[in-house]
Amino acid sequence: MFRSSALAAAAALVLVAAPQPGAADSPRLALRLAQAFANNQKGIDVTACVWDAQTWTVVAEKDRAVARRPASVMKMATTAAAFLALGPDHELVTEVIAAAPPKSGVLSGPLVVRGHGDPGFAAHFDPRGAEAALRDLARQVAASGVRKVEGGLVLDVTAFGGPERHAAWGWTDGEWGWDQAPVSALPLNDNCVTVSVVPGAGAGAPAAVKLAPATAAARLVNRATTLAPKTRSTVAFGRTQPDGRIPVTGGVPAGSQGFTSDQAIVDPTVFFGDVFARLLREEGVSGDLAPVVVRSPSAPAAGGPAVVARPVSRSGARSGGGAALLARHGTKVRDIAAVANRRSQNLYAELLGRELGRAKAGDGSFEGGARAVTAALGFAAGDPQFRASDGSGYSRENRVSAEAVGSVLRKIMASPHGELWMSTLARPGEDGTLERRYTAAKYKGRIFAKTGTLRDTKALAGFVRAKSGRLYAFCVLCEGDNGRAIALHDDVVEALADEE
Repeated sequence: MFRSSALAAAAALVLVAAPQPGAADSPRLALRLAQAFANNQKGIDVTACVWDAQTWTVVAEKDRAVARRPASVMKMATTAAAFLALGPDHELVTEVIAAAPPKSGVLSGPLVVRGHGDPGFAAHFDPRGAEAALRDLARQVAASGVRKVEGGLVLDVTAFGGPERHAAWGWTDGEWGWDQAPVSALPLNDNCVTVSVVPGAGAGAPAAVKLAPATAAARLVNRATTLAPKTRSTVAFGRTQPDGRIPVTGGVPAGSQGFTSDQAIVDPTVFFGDVFARLLREEGVSGDLAPVVVRSPSAPAAGGPAVVARPVSRSGARSGGGAALLARHGTKVRDIAAVANRRSQNLYAELLGRELGRAKAGDGSFEGGARAVTAALGFAAGDPQFRASDGSGYSRENRVSAEAVGSVLRKIMASPHGELWMSTLARPGEDGTLERRYTAAKYKGRIFAKTGTLRDTKALAGFVRAKSGRLYAFCVLCEGDNGRAIALHDDVVEALADEE
């Protein structure tokens, strides 16, 4: 769970060792870094740079102006842009509204759920599980006096336009891994269903499968069996069908705890509406709760009720002809950034990018988000050193140089939000992408970084606190042999950590 208080405490860790006065340049460090770049050239193309983070003078570099694929280091740019342009306390919200408050418990018009990419209905933010916060939203609706809905349940996702999955993500029809989850304005459970496969009574018996959250928006086609005890699980998922069917094959050993995996949902808005309707009923709200999705403000669902577009009153009553706000949930930029940067959650970075595009330019598409990120960071459109395609770095069309990453780091660290943003980065030994890297005692509390991986791309950027107490910023983007790239990353980080 990522709360503001937790982030504030993490931010304090960044300052445990205060920067020390002294010359920024170290011939010994520069030589060691130059050797690292030279020793790892075979099989990889590199753009890299190391800066003294107090003066931003270059300590060492390798083709720092050459743009390469940043992979998930792109998330640093997206989250920094969101901090700068929206602020860390800006919320991505979910609102439940109506044209007017209910009369005698009856809502004659539609119950409208309007989304702006709030990912807070997920276990990352609530230890009670993915459904808990959504149930709280349903309880708010019931507490507002609604007992029956006569005008339908409308899901307004017009805030985010365009396709929900980027064309350059490299997916094929039927491929729905969690890292390719669609980007929607009403996300639930990271827009995935958790599939559990548990053994039957004995070897040869059918295995049992279940979905969480329970939903009719996905169906499991179960062909999994129970294997002999103490064997290995062989569970596999076939290509998801357009109607949400997920084939499950293979098996799980008898006597085992089974197998669990997250699978992206085909239509996350229908998924949200299906689960929310169930929770509303469980909280005592009846009537017409069949979800109707409105994806475009200029093209409402055929035959469906109109979306309430007037301003809402936070009091829950009509104000100057506006709609009634019946329930609300929000998640702060700072908390979303922490999941995006530490766990490298693609969906969360994309939500921030789309919200930035919507809020600043009225365009919540992939393209609108990319343009808004570019502008917020001070890059010109078409800058060859910073070409944003998406917010997560999953697109192979992103191109960023080490020099551009350095510009992002300088800009965010010079802002009032620098230390807080830095605390959202992954740290060795903690939950996130550096959990099992740099685990030696000398690295503890001294590395704050973002990893990036594609099949032929390996990236690492962030900060290292040296033995001397000086803070160094670095960026190493590699294309080619990922194993050799990791070796270069390790050499750079160790050289910075050892500097006295």
